[in-house]
Amino acid sequence: MSASGQNAISQFTNYTSRSPIAACRLNHDDLKKIYQILEDRQKEVRQRVVDLQVQQQNETPEIFEDRKRRVYEAYVTSVTINATDGQAITGHSEDIFTNPNVPEQITSILYSTASVPQALLGLLPIDRATVFLDFTRPPLLNFRALPTLATPNESNFEVTGSTEAWVTALYTRLSKMFSDRRAPFEWLHRPGIYDVLLAIFGIPFALWVDYHVEKIINHKDWASIFSTAVYVYFFILALNLFRVLFSYTRWLFPKIEFSDQTSSPVKHRVVWGALVVGVMAAMIWDIIKALA
Repeated sequence: MSASGQNAISQFTNYTSRSPIAACRLNHDDLKKIYQILEDRQKEVRQRVVDLQVQQQNETPEIFEDRKRRVYEAYVTSVTINATDGQAITGHSEDIFTNPNVPEQITSILYSTASVPQALLGLLPIDRATVFLDFTRPPLLNFRALPTLATPNESNFEVTGSTEAWVTALYTRLSKMFSDRRAPFEWLHRPGIYDVLLAIFGIPFALWVDYHVEKIINHKDWASIFSTAVYVYFFILALNLFRVLFSYTRWLFPKIEFSDQTSSPVKHRVVWGALVVGVMAAMIWDIIKALA
């Protein structure tokens, strides 16, 4: 390798910032805003790349202008919207979000400033960014995964560039965008939160169930070993009911929510709220009566 080649490599610097997206609630306007943020930076990159194009000796002015045009048109921000039925739609402008063919039940959206240049020009841009929004909900009832684990969600954004200033500017704008739309449910999807809620609410709930079971057993002439088995059975049953309620809660309040989707579980949240408030009120009332 020549000295000039080694010097070029030694001077090359690449900066990358990647961040998961915390719990947030987005609508159609927010999806457009994300596109606009990426496209603003993409325009700068597009013009810079076009300005660096040099006419080759074997190129006529017409061929050179055509090559510049192809480069210019390749540097666009692409959006791919995936639906629950496996369908996908891809576009290169914010108008895709008003397209009547956009599916109602969206599972994910991928924004990329690199996919089109890489596909059309065979070139991975140095200055690039991707945003992935994962709108999938955890299963309504899931006994295979440990509830203490974090809710699986792949939502993230990544910015890569040749200068720290370019990366920082775009990273800051995206961070603020998602911070402004933050939802108060991030704690619900963190690892270990189930264990905390189990100790604070789950076990007391199971003991409260056994408290009411005792009222029934006291009126029965059962052997002590059978009575003990009934206590243990209902205690375990109550803990499993608490686990179901926890999974149901995570399903009701997903980490990344698209508020404009017709499947927004508003009615479910009303039922959930009435159920939780009713049980808590009954438990508190029984405690007050016991202490009195």
